Amino acid sequence: MTATATIAVTGASGQLGSLIVKHLTSTSANVVALVRNPSKYTAAAGVTVRSFDYNSPETLTPGLDGITTLVLVSSSEVGKRTAQHKAVIDAAKSSGVKNLLYVSLLHASTSSLILAQEHKATEEYLTESGIETVVSLRNPWYLENWSGDIKDAINGGKIFGATHNAKVAPATRIDLAVAIANAAVRANEGQKVKAVYELAGEAFTLTDFAAEVSVHAGKTVEYSDLAEDKYAEVLASVGVPEGFAKILADSDEGASKGFLYAEKSDLVELLGREPESWKDHVKVTVSSISA
Repeated sequence: MTATATIAVTGASGQLGSLIVKHLTSTSANVVALVRNPSKYTAAAGVTVRSFDYNSPETLTPGLDGITTLVLVSSSEVGKRTAQHKAVIDAAKSSGVKNLLYVSLLHASTSSLILAQEHKATEEYLTESGIETVVSLRNPWYLENWSGDIKDAINGGKIFGATHNAKVAPATRIDLAVAIANAAVRANEGQKVKAVYELAGEAFTLTDFAAEVSVHAGKTVEYSDLAEDKYAEVLASVGVPEGFAKILADSDEGASKGFLYAEKSDLVELLGREPESWKDHVKVTVSSISA
């Protein structure tokens, strides 16, 4: 690759996309942040900002002009993702993008999770796209999905779920962002990359998680395992929209079948270090709540 090879990141104003861009700015790559509303985006020094809206096809091809490597962060609009992703892939192909890295879901090709279906369809379309190098970066659940509920768990004494105490293997958003950025740099520099990376983190059960919260909170917190439908009701009762509550409960049920866990992971290899320990993450989170 030439010194001018450029990496673009979709969804660059989102939680994951912004972290990917942030790490890329510490590398020698030219970086383009693709965002829906450029006027509302504050770019870091050296980052080019372009308009790019999954729902506005006219922004896609111009947004990818001159891009060598594209990181496609999956859309947040469940139910619309497949069509949106296909449109981006088509635009990337017509714009001459050489490397496309898609942020997918753990075990996407075999998972029974409702959320996995659009990822599977996107991966299949990407594989058949004819783009020179295509990579699926399969994220686990974010560790923050559970640590974000720690305050309520301490107050109520319970963590609710429907995993049936199966192992899960999440990772922090920042660790996943760094791993994704590192993979993008490799592809951009013409280094060898794998077609699929399973990015599972350190494994634990929600009983383990509750016990660790208890240690640092100085108060007993227990894991309450529920049937899938009952867990969906609990989520809806605290304000989660009914449809999304069902998807989250389905994901917990999928965890009981091993779909949010992996025995082997590529995360350490892409990070170049161990990911943040879930126990350390719990400790820091509880400390921040107590402060």
